[in-house]
Amino acid sequence: PDSDRSTLSFVMHPRAIWAIGCGQLVNWGVLFFAYSVLLIPLEESFGAPRGLGAGAFSLGLLVSAAAAPMVGRLADRGQGPAVMRAGGLLAAALLIAWTIVPTLWMTYVIWGALGLCMAAILYEPVFAIVGRAFSDSDGRLRAIATVTVMGGLASTAFLPGTSALVTRLGWRGAVVVLAIGLAVTSLVVAQIIFPLRACRWK
Repeated sequence: PDSDRSTLSFVMHPRAIWAIGCGQLVNWGVLFFAYSVLLIPLEESFGAPRGLGAGAFSLGLLVSAAAAPMVGRLADRGQGPAVMRAGGLLAAALLIAWTIVPTLWMTYVIWGALGLCMAAILYEPVFAIVGRAFSDSDGRLRAIATVTVMGGLASTAFLPGTSALVTRLGWRGAVVVLAIGLAVTSLVVAQIIFPLRACRWK
């Protein structure tokens, strides 16, 4: 029955692993690596020391660490795809809101909330989902390694990519583009691939 679905395991198509890996590449790139590129333009925009701007990102990491156990429990109950979709869309909305009211105190508020999104869309729920999708340890390890490597490429893609966007569009325009990319990949991975193509419930 559908009511028991959260307690069951599912089978994931191998191609879905690469899609999830691409999603992790974007998630890590937007919510983790891009901020280091934004620090200098934020310092100029806020007229505040760079350390204060970096503090907002540190707050996000603290919130993410605090929220990770809760997200892991939801993923273990079969809610991982829904959590990832909601987290990605909320993160995109928060990033766009940040560009509309770009003050230092709002940056702390936004990135505190983005910490919840980090917990929802980075490795924690993905590893829980992938772990449940493979009954054999070799397949599970290969899948986790693939997703990890894809996420690790985020710095290679998003450090120069974000810098190019900032140069061309300014930091606000760059953040809007990043937010749109995050929203699109979140929908593709969590809304289309997971329920319709990537898995079938046993």
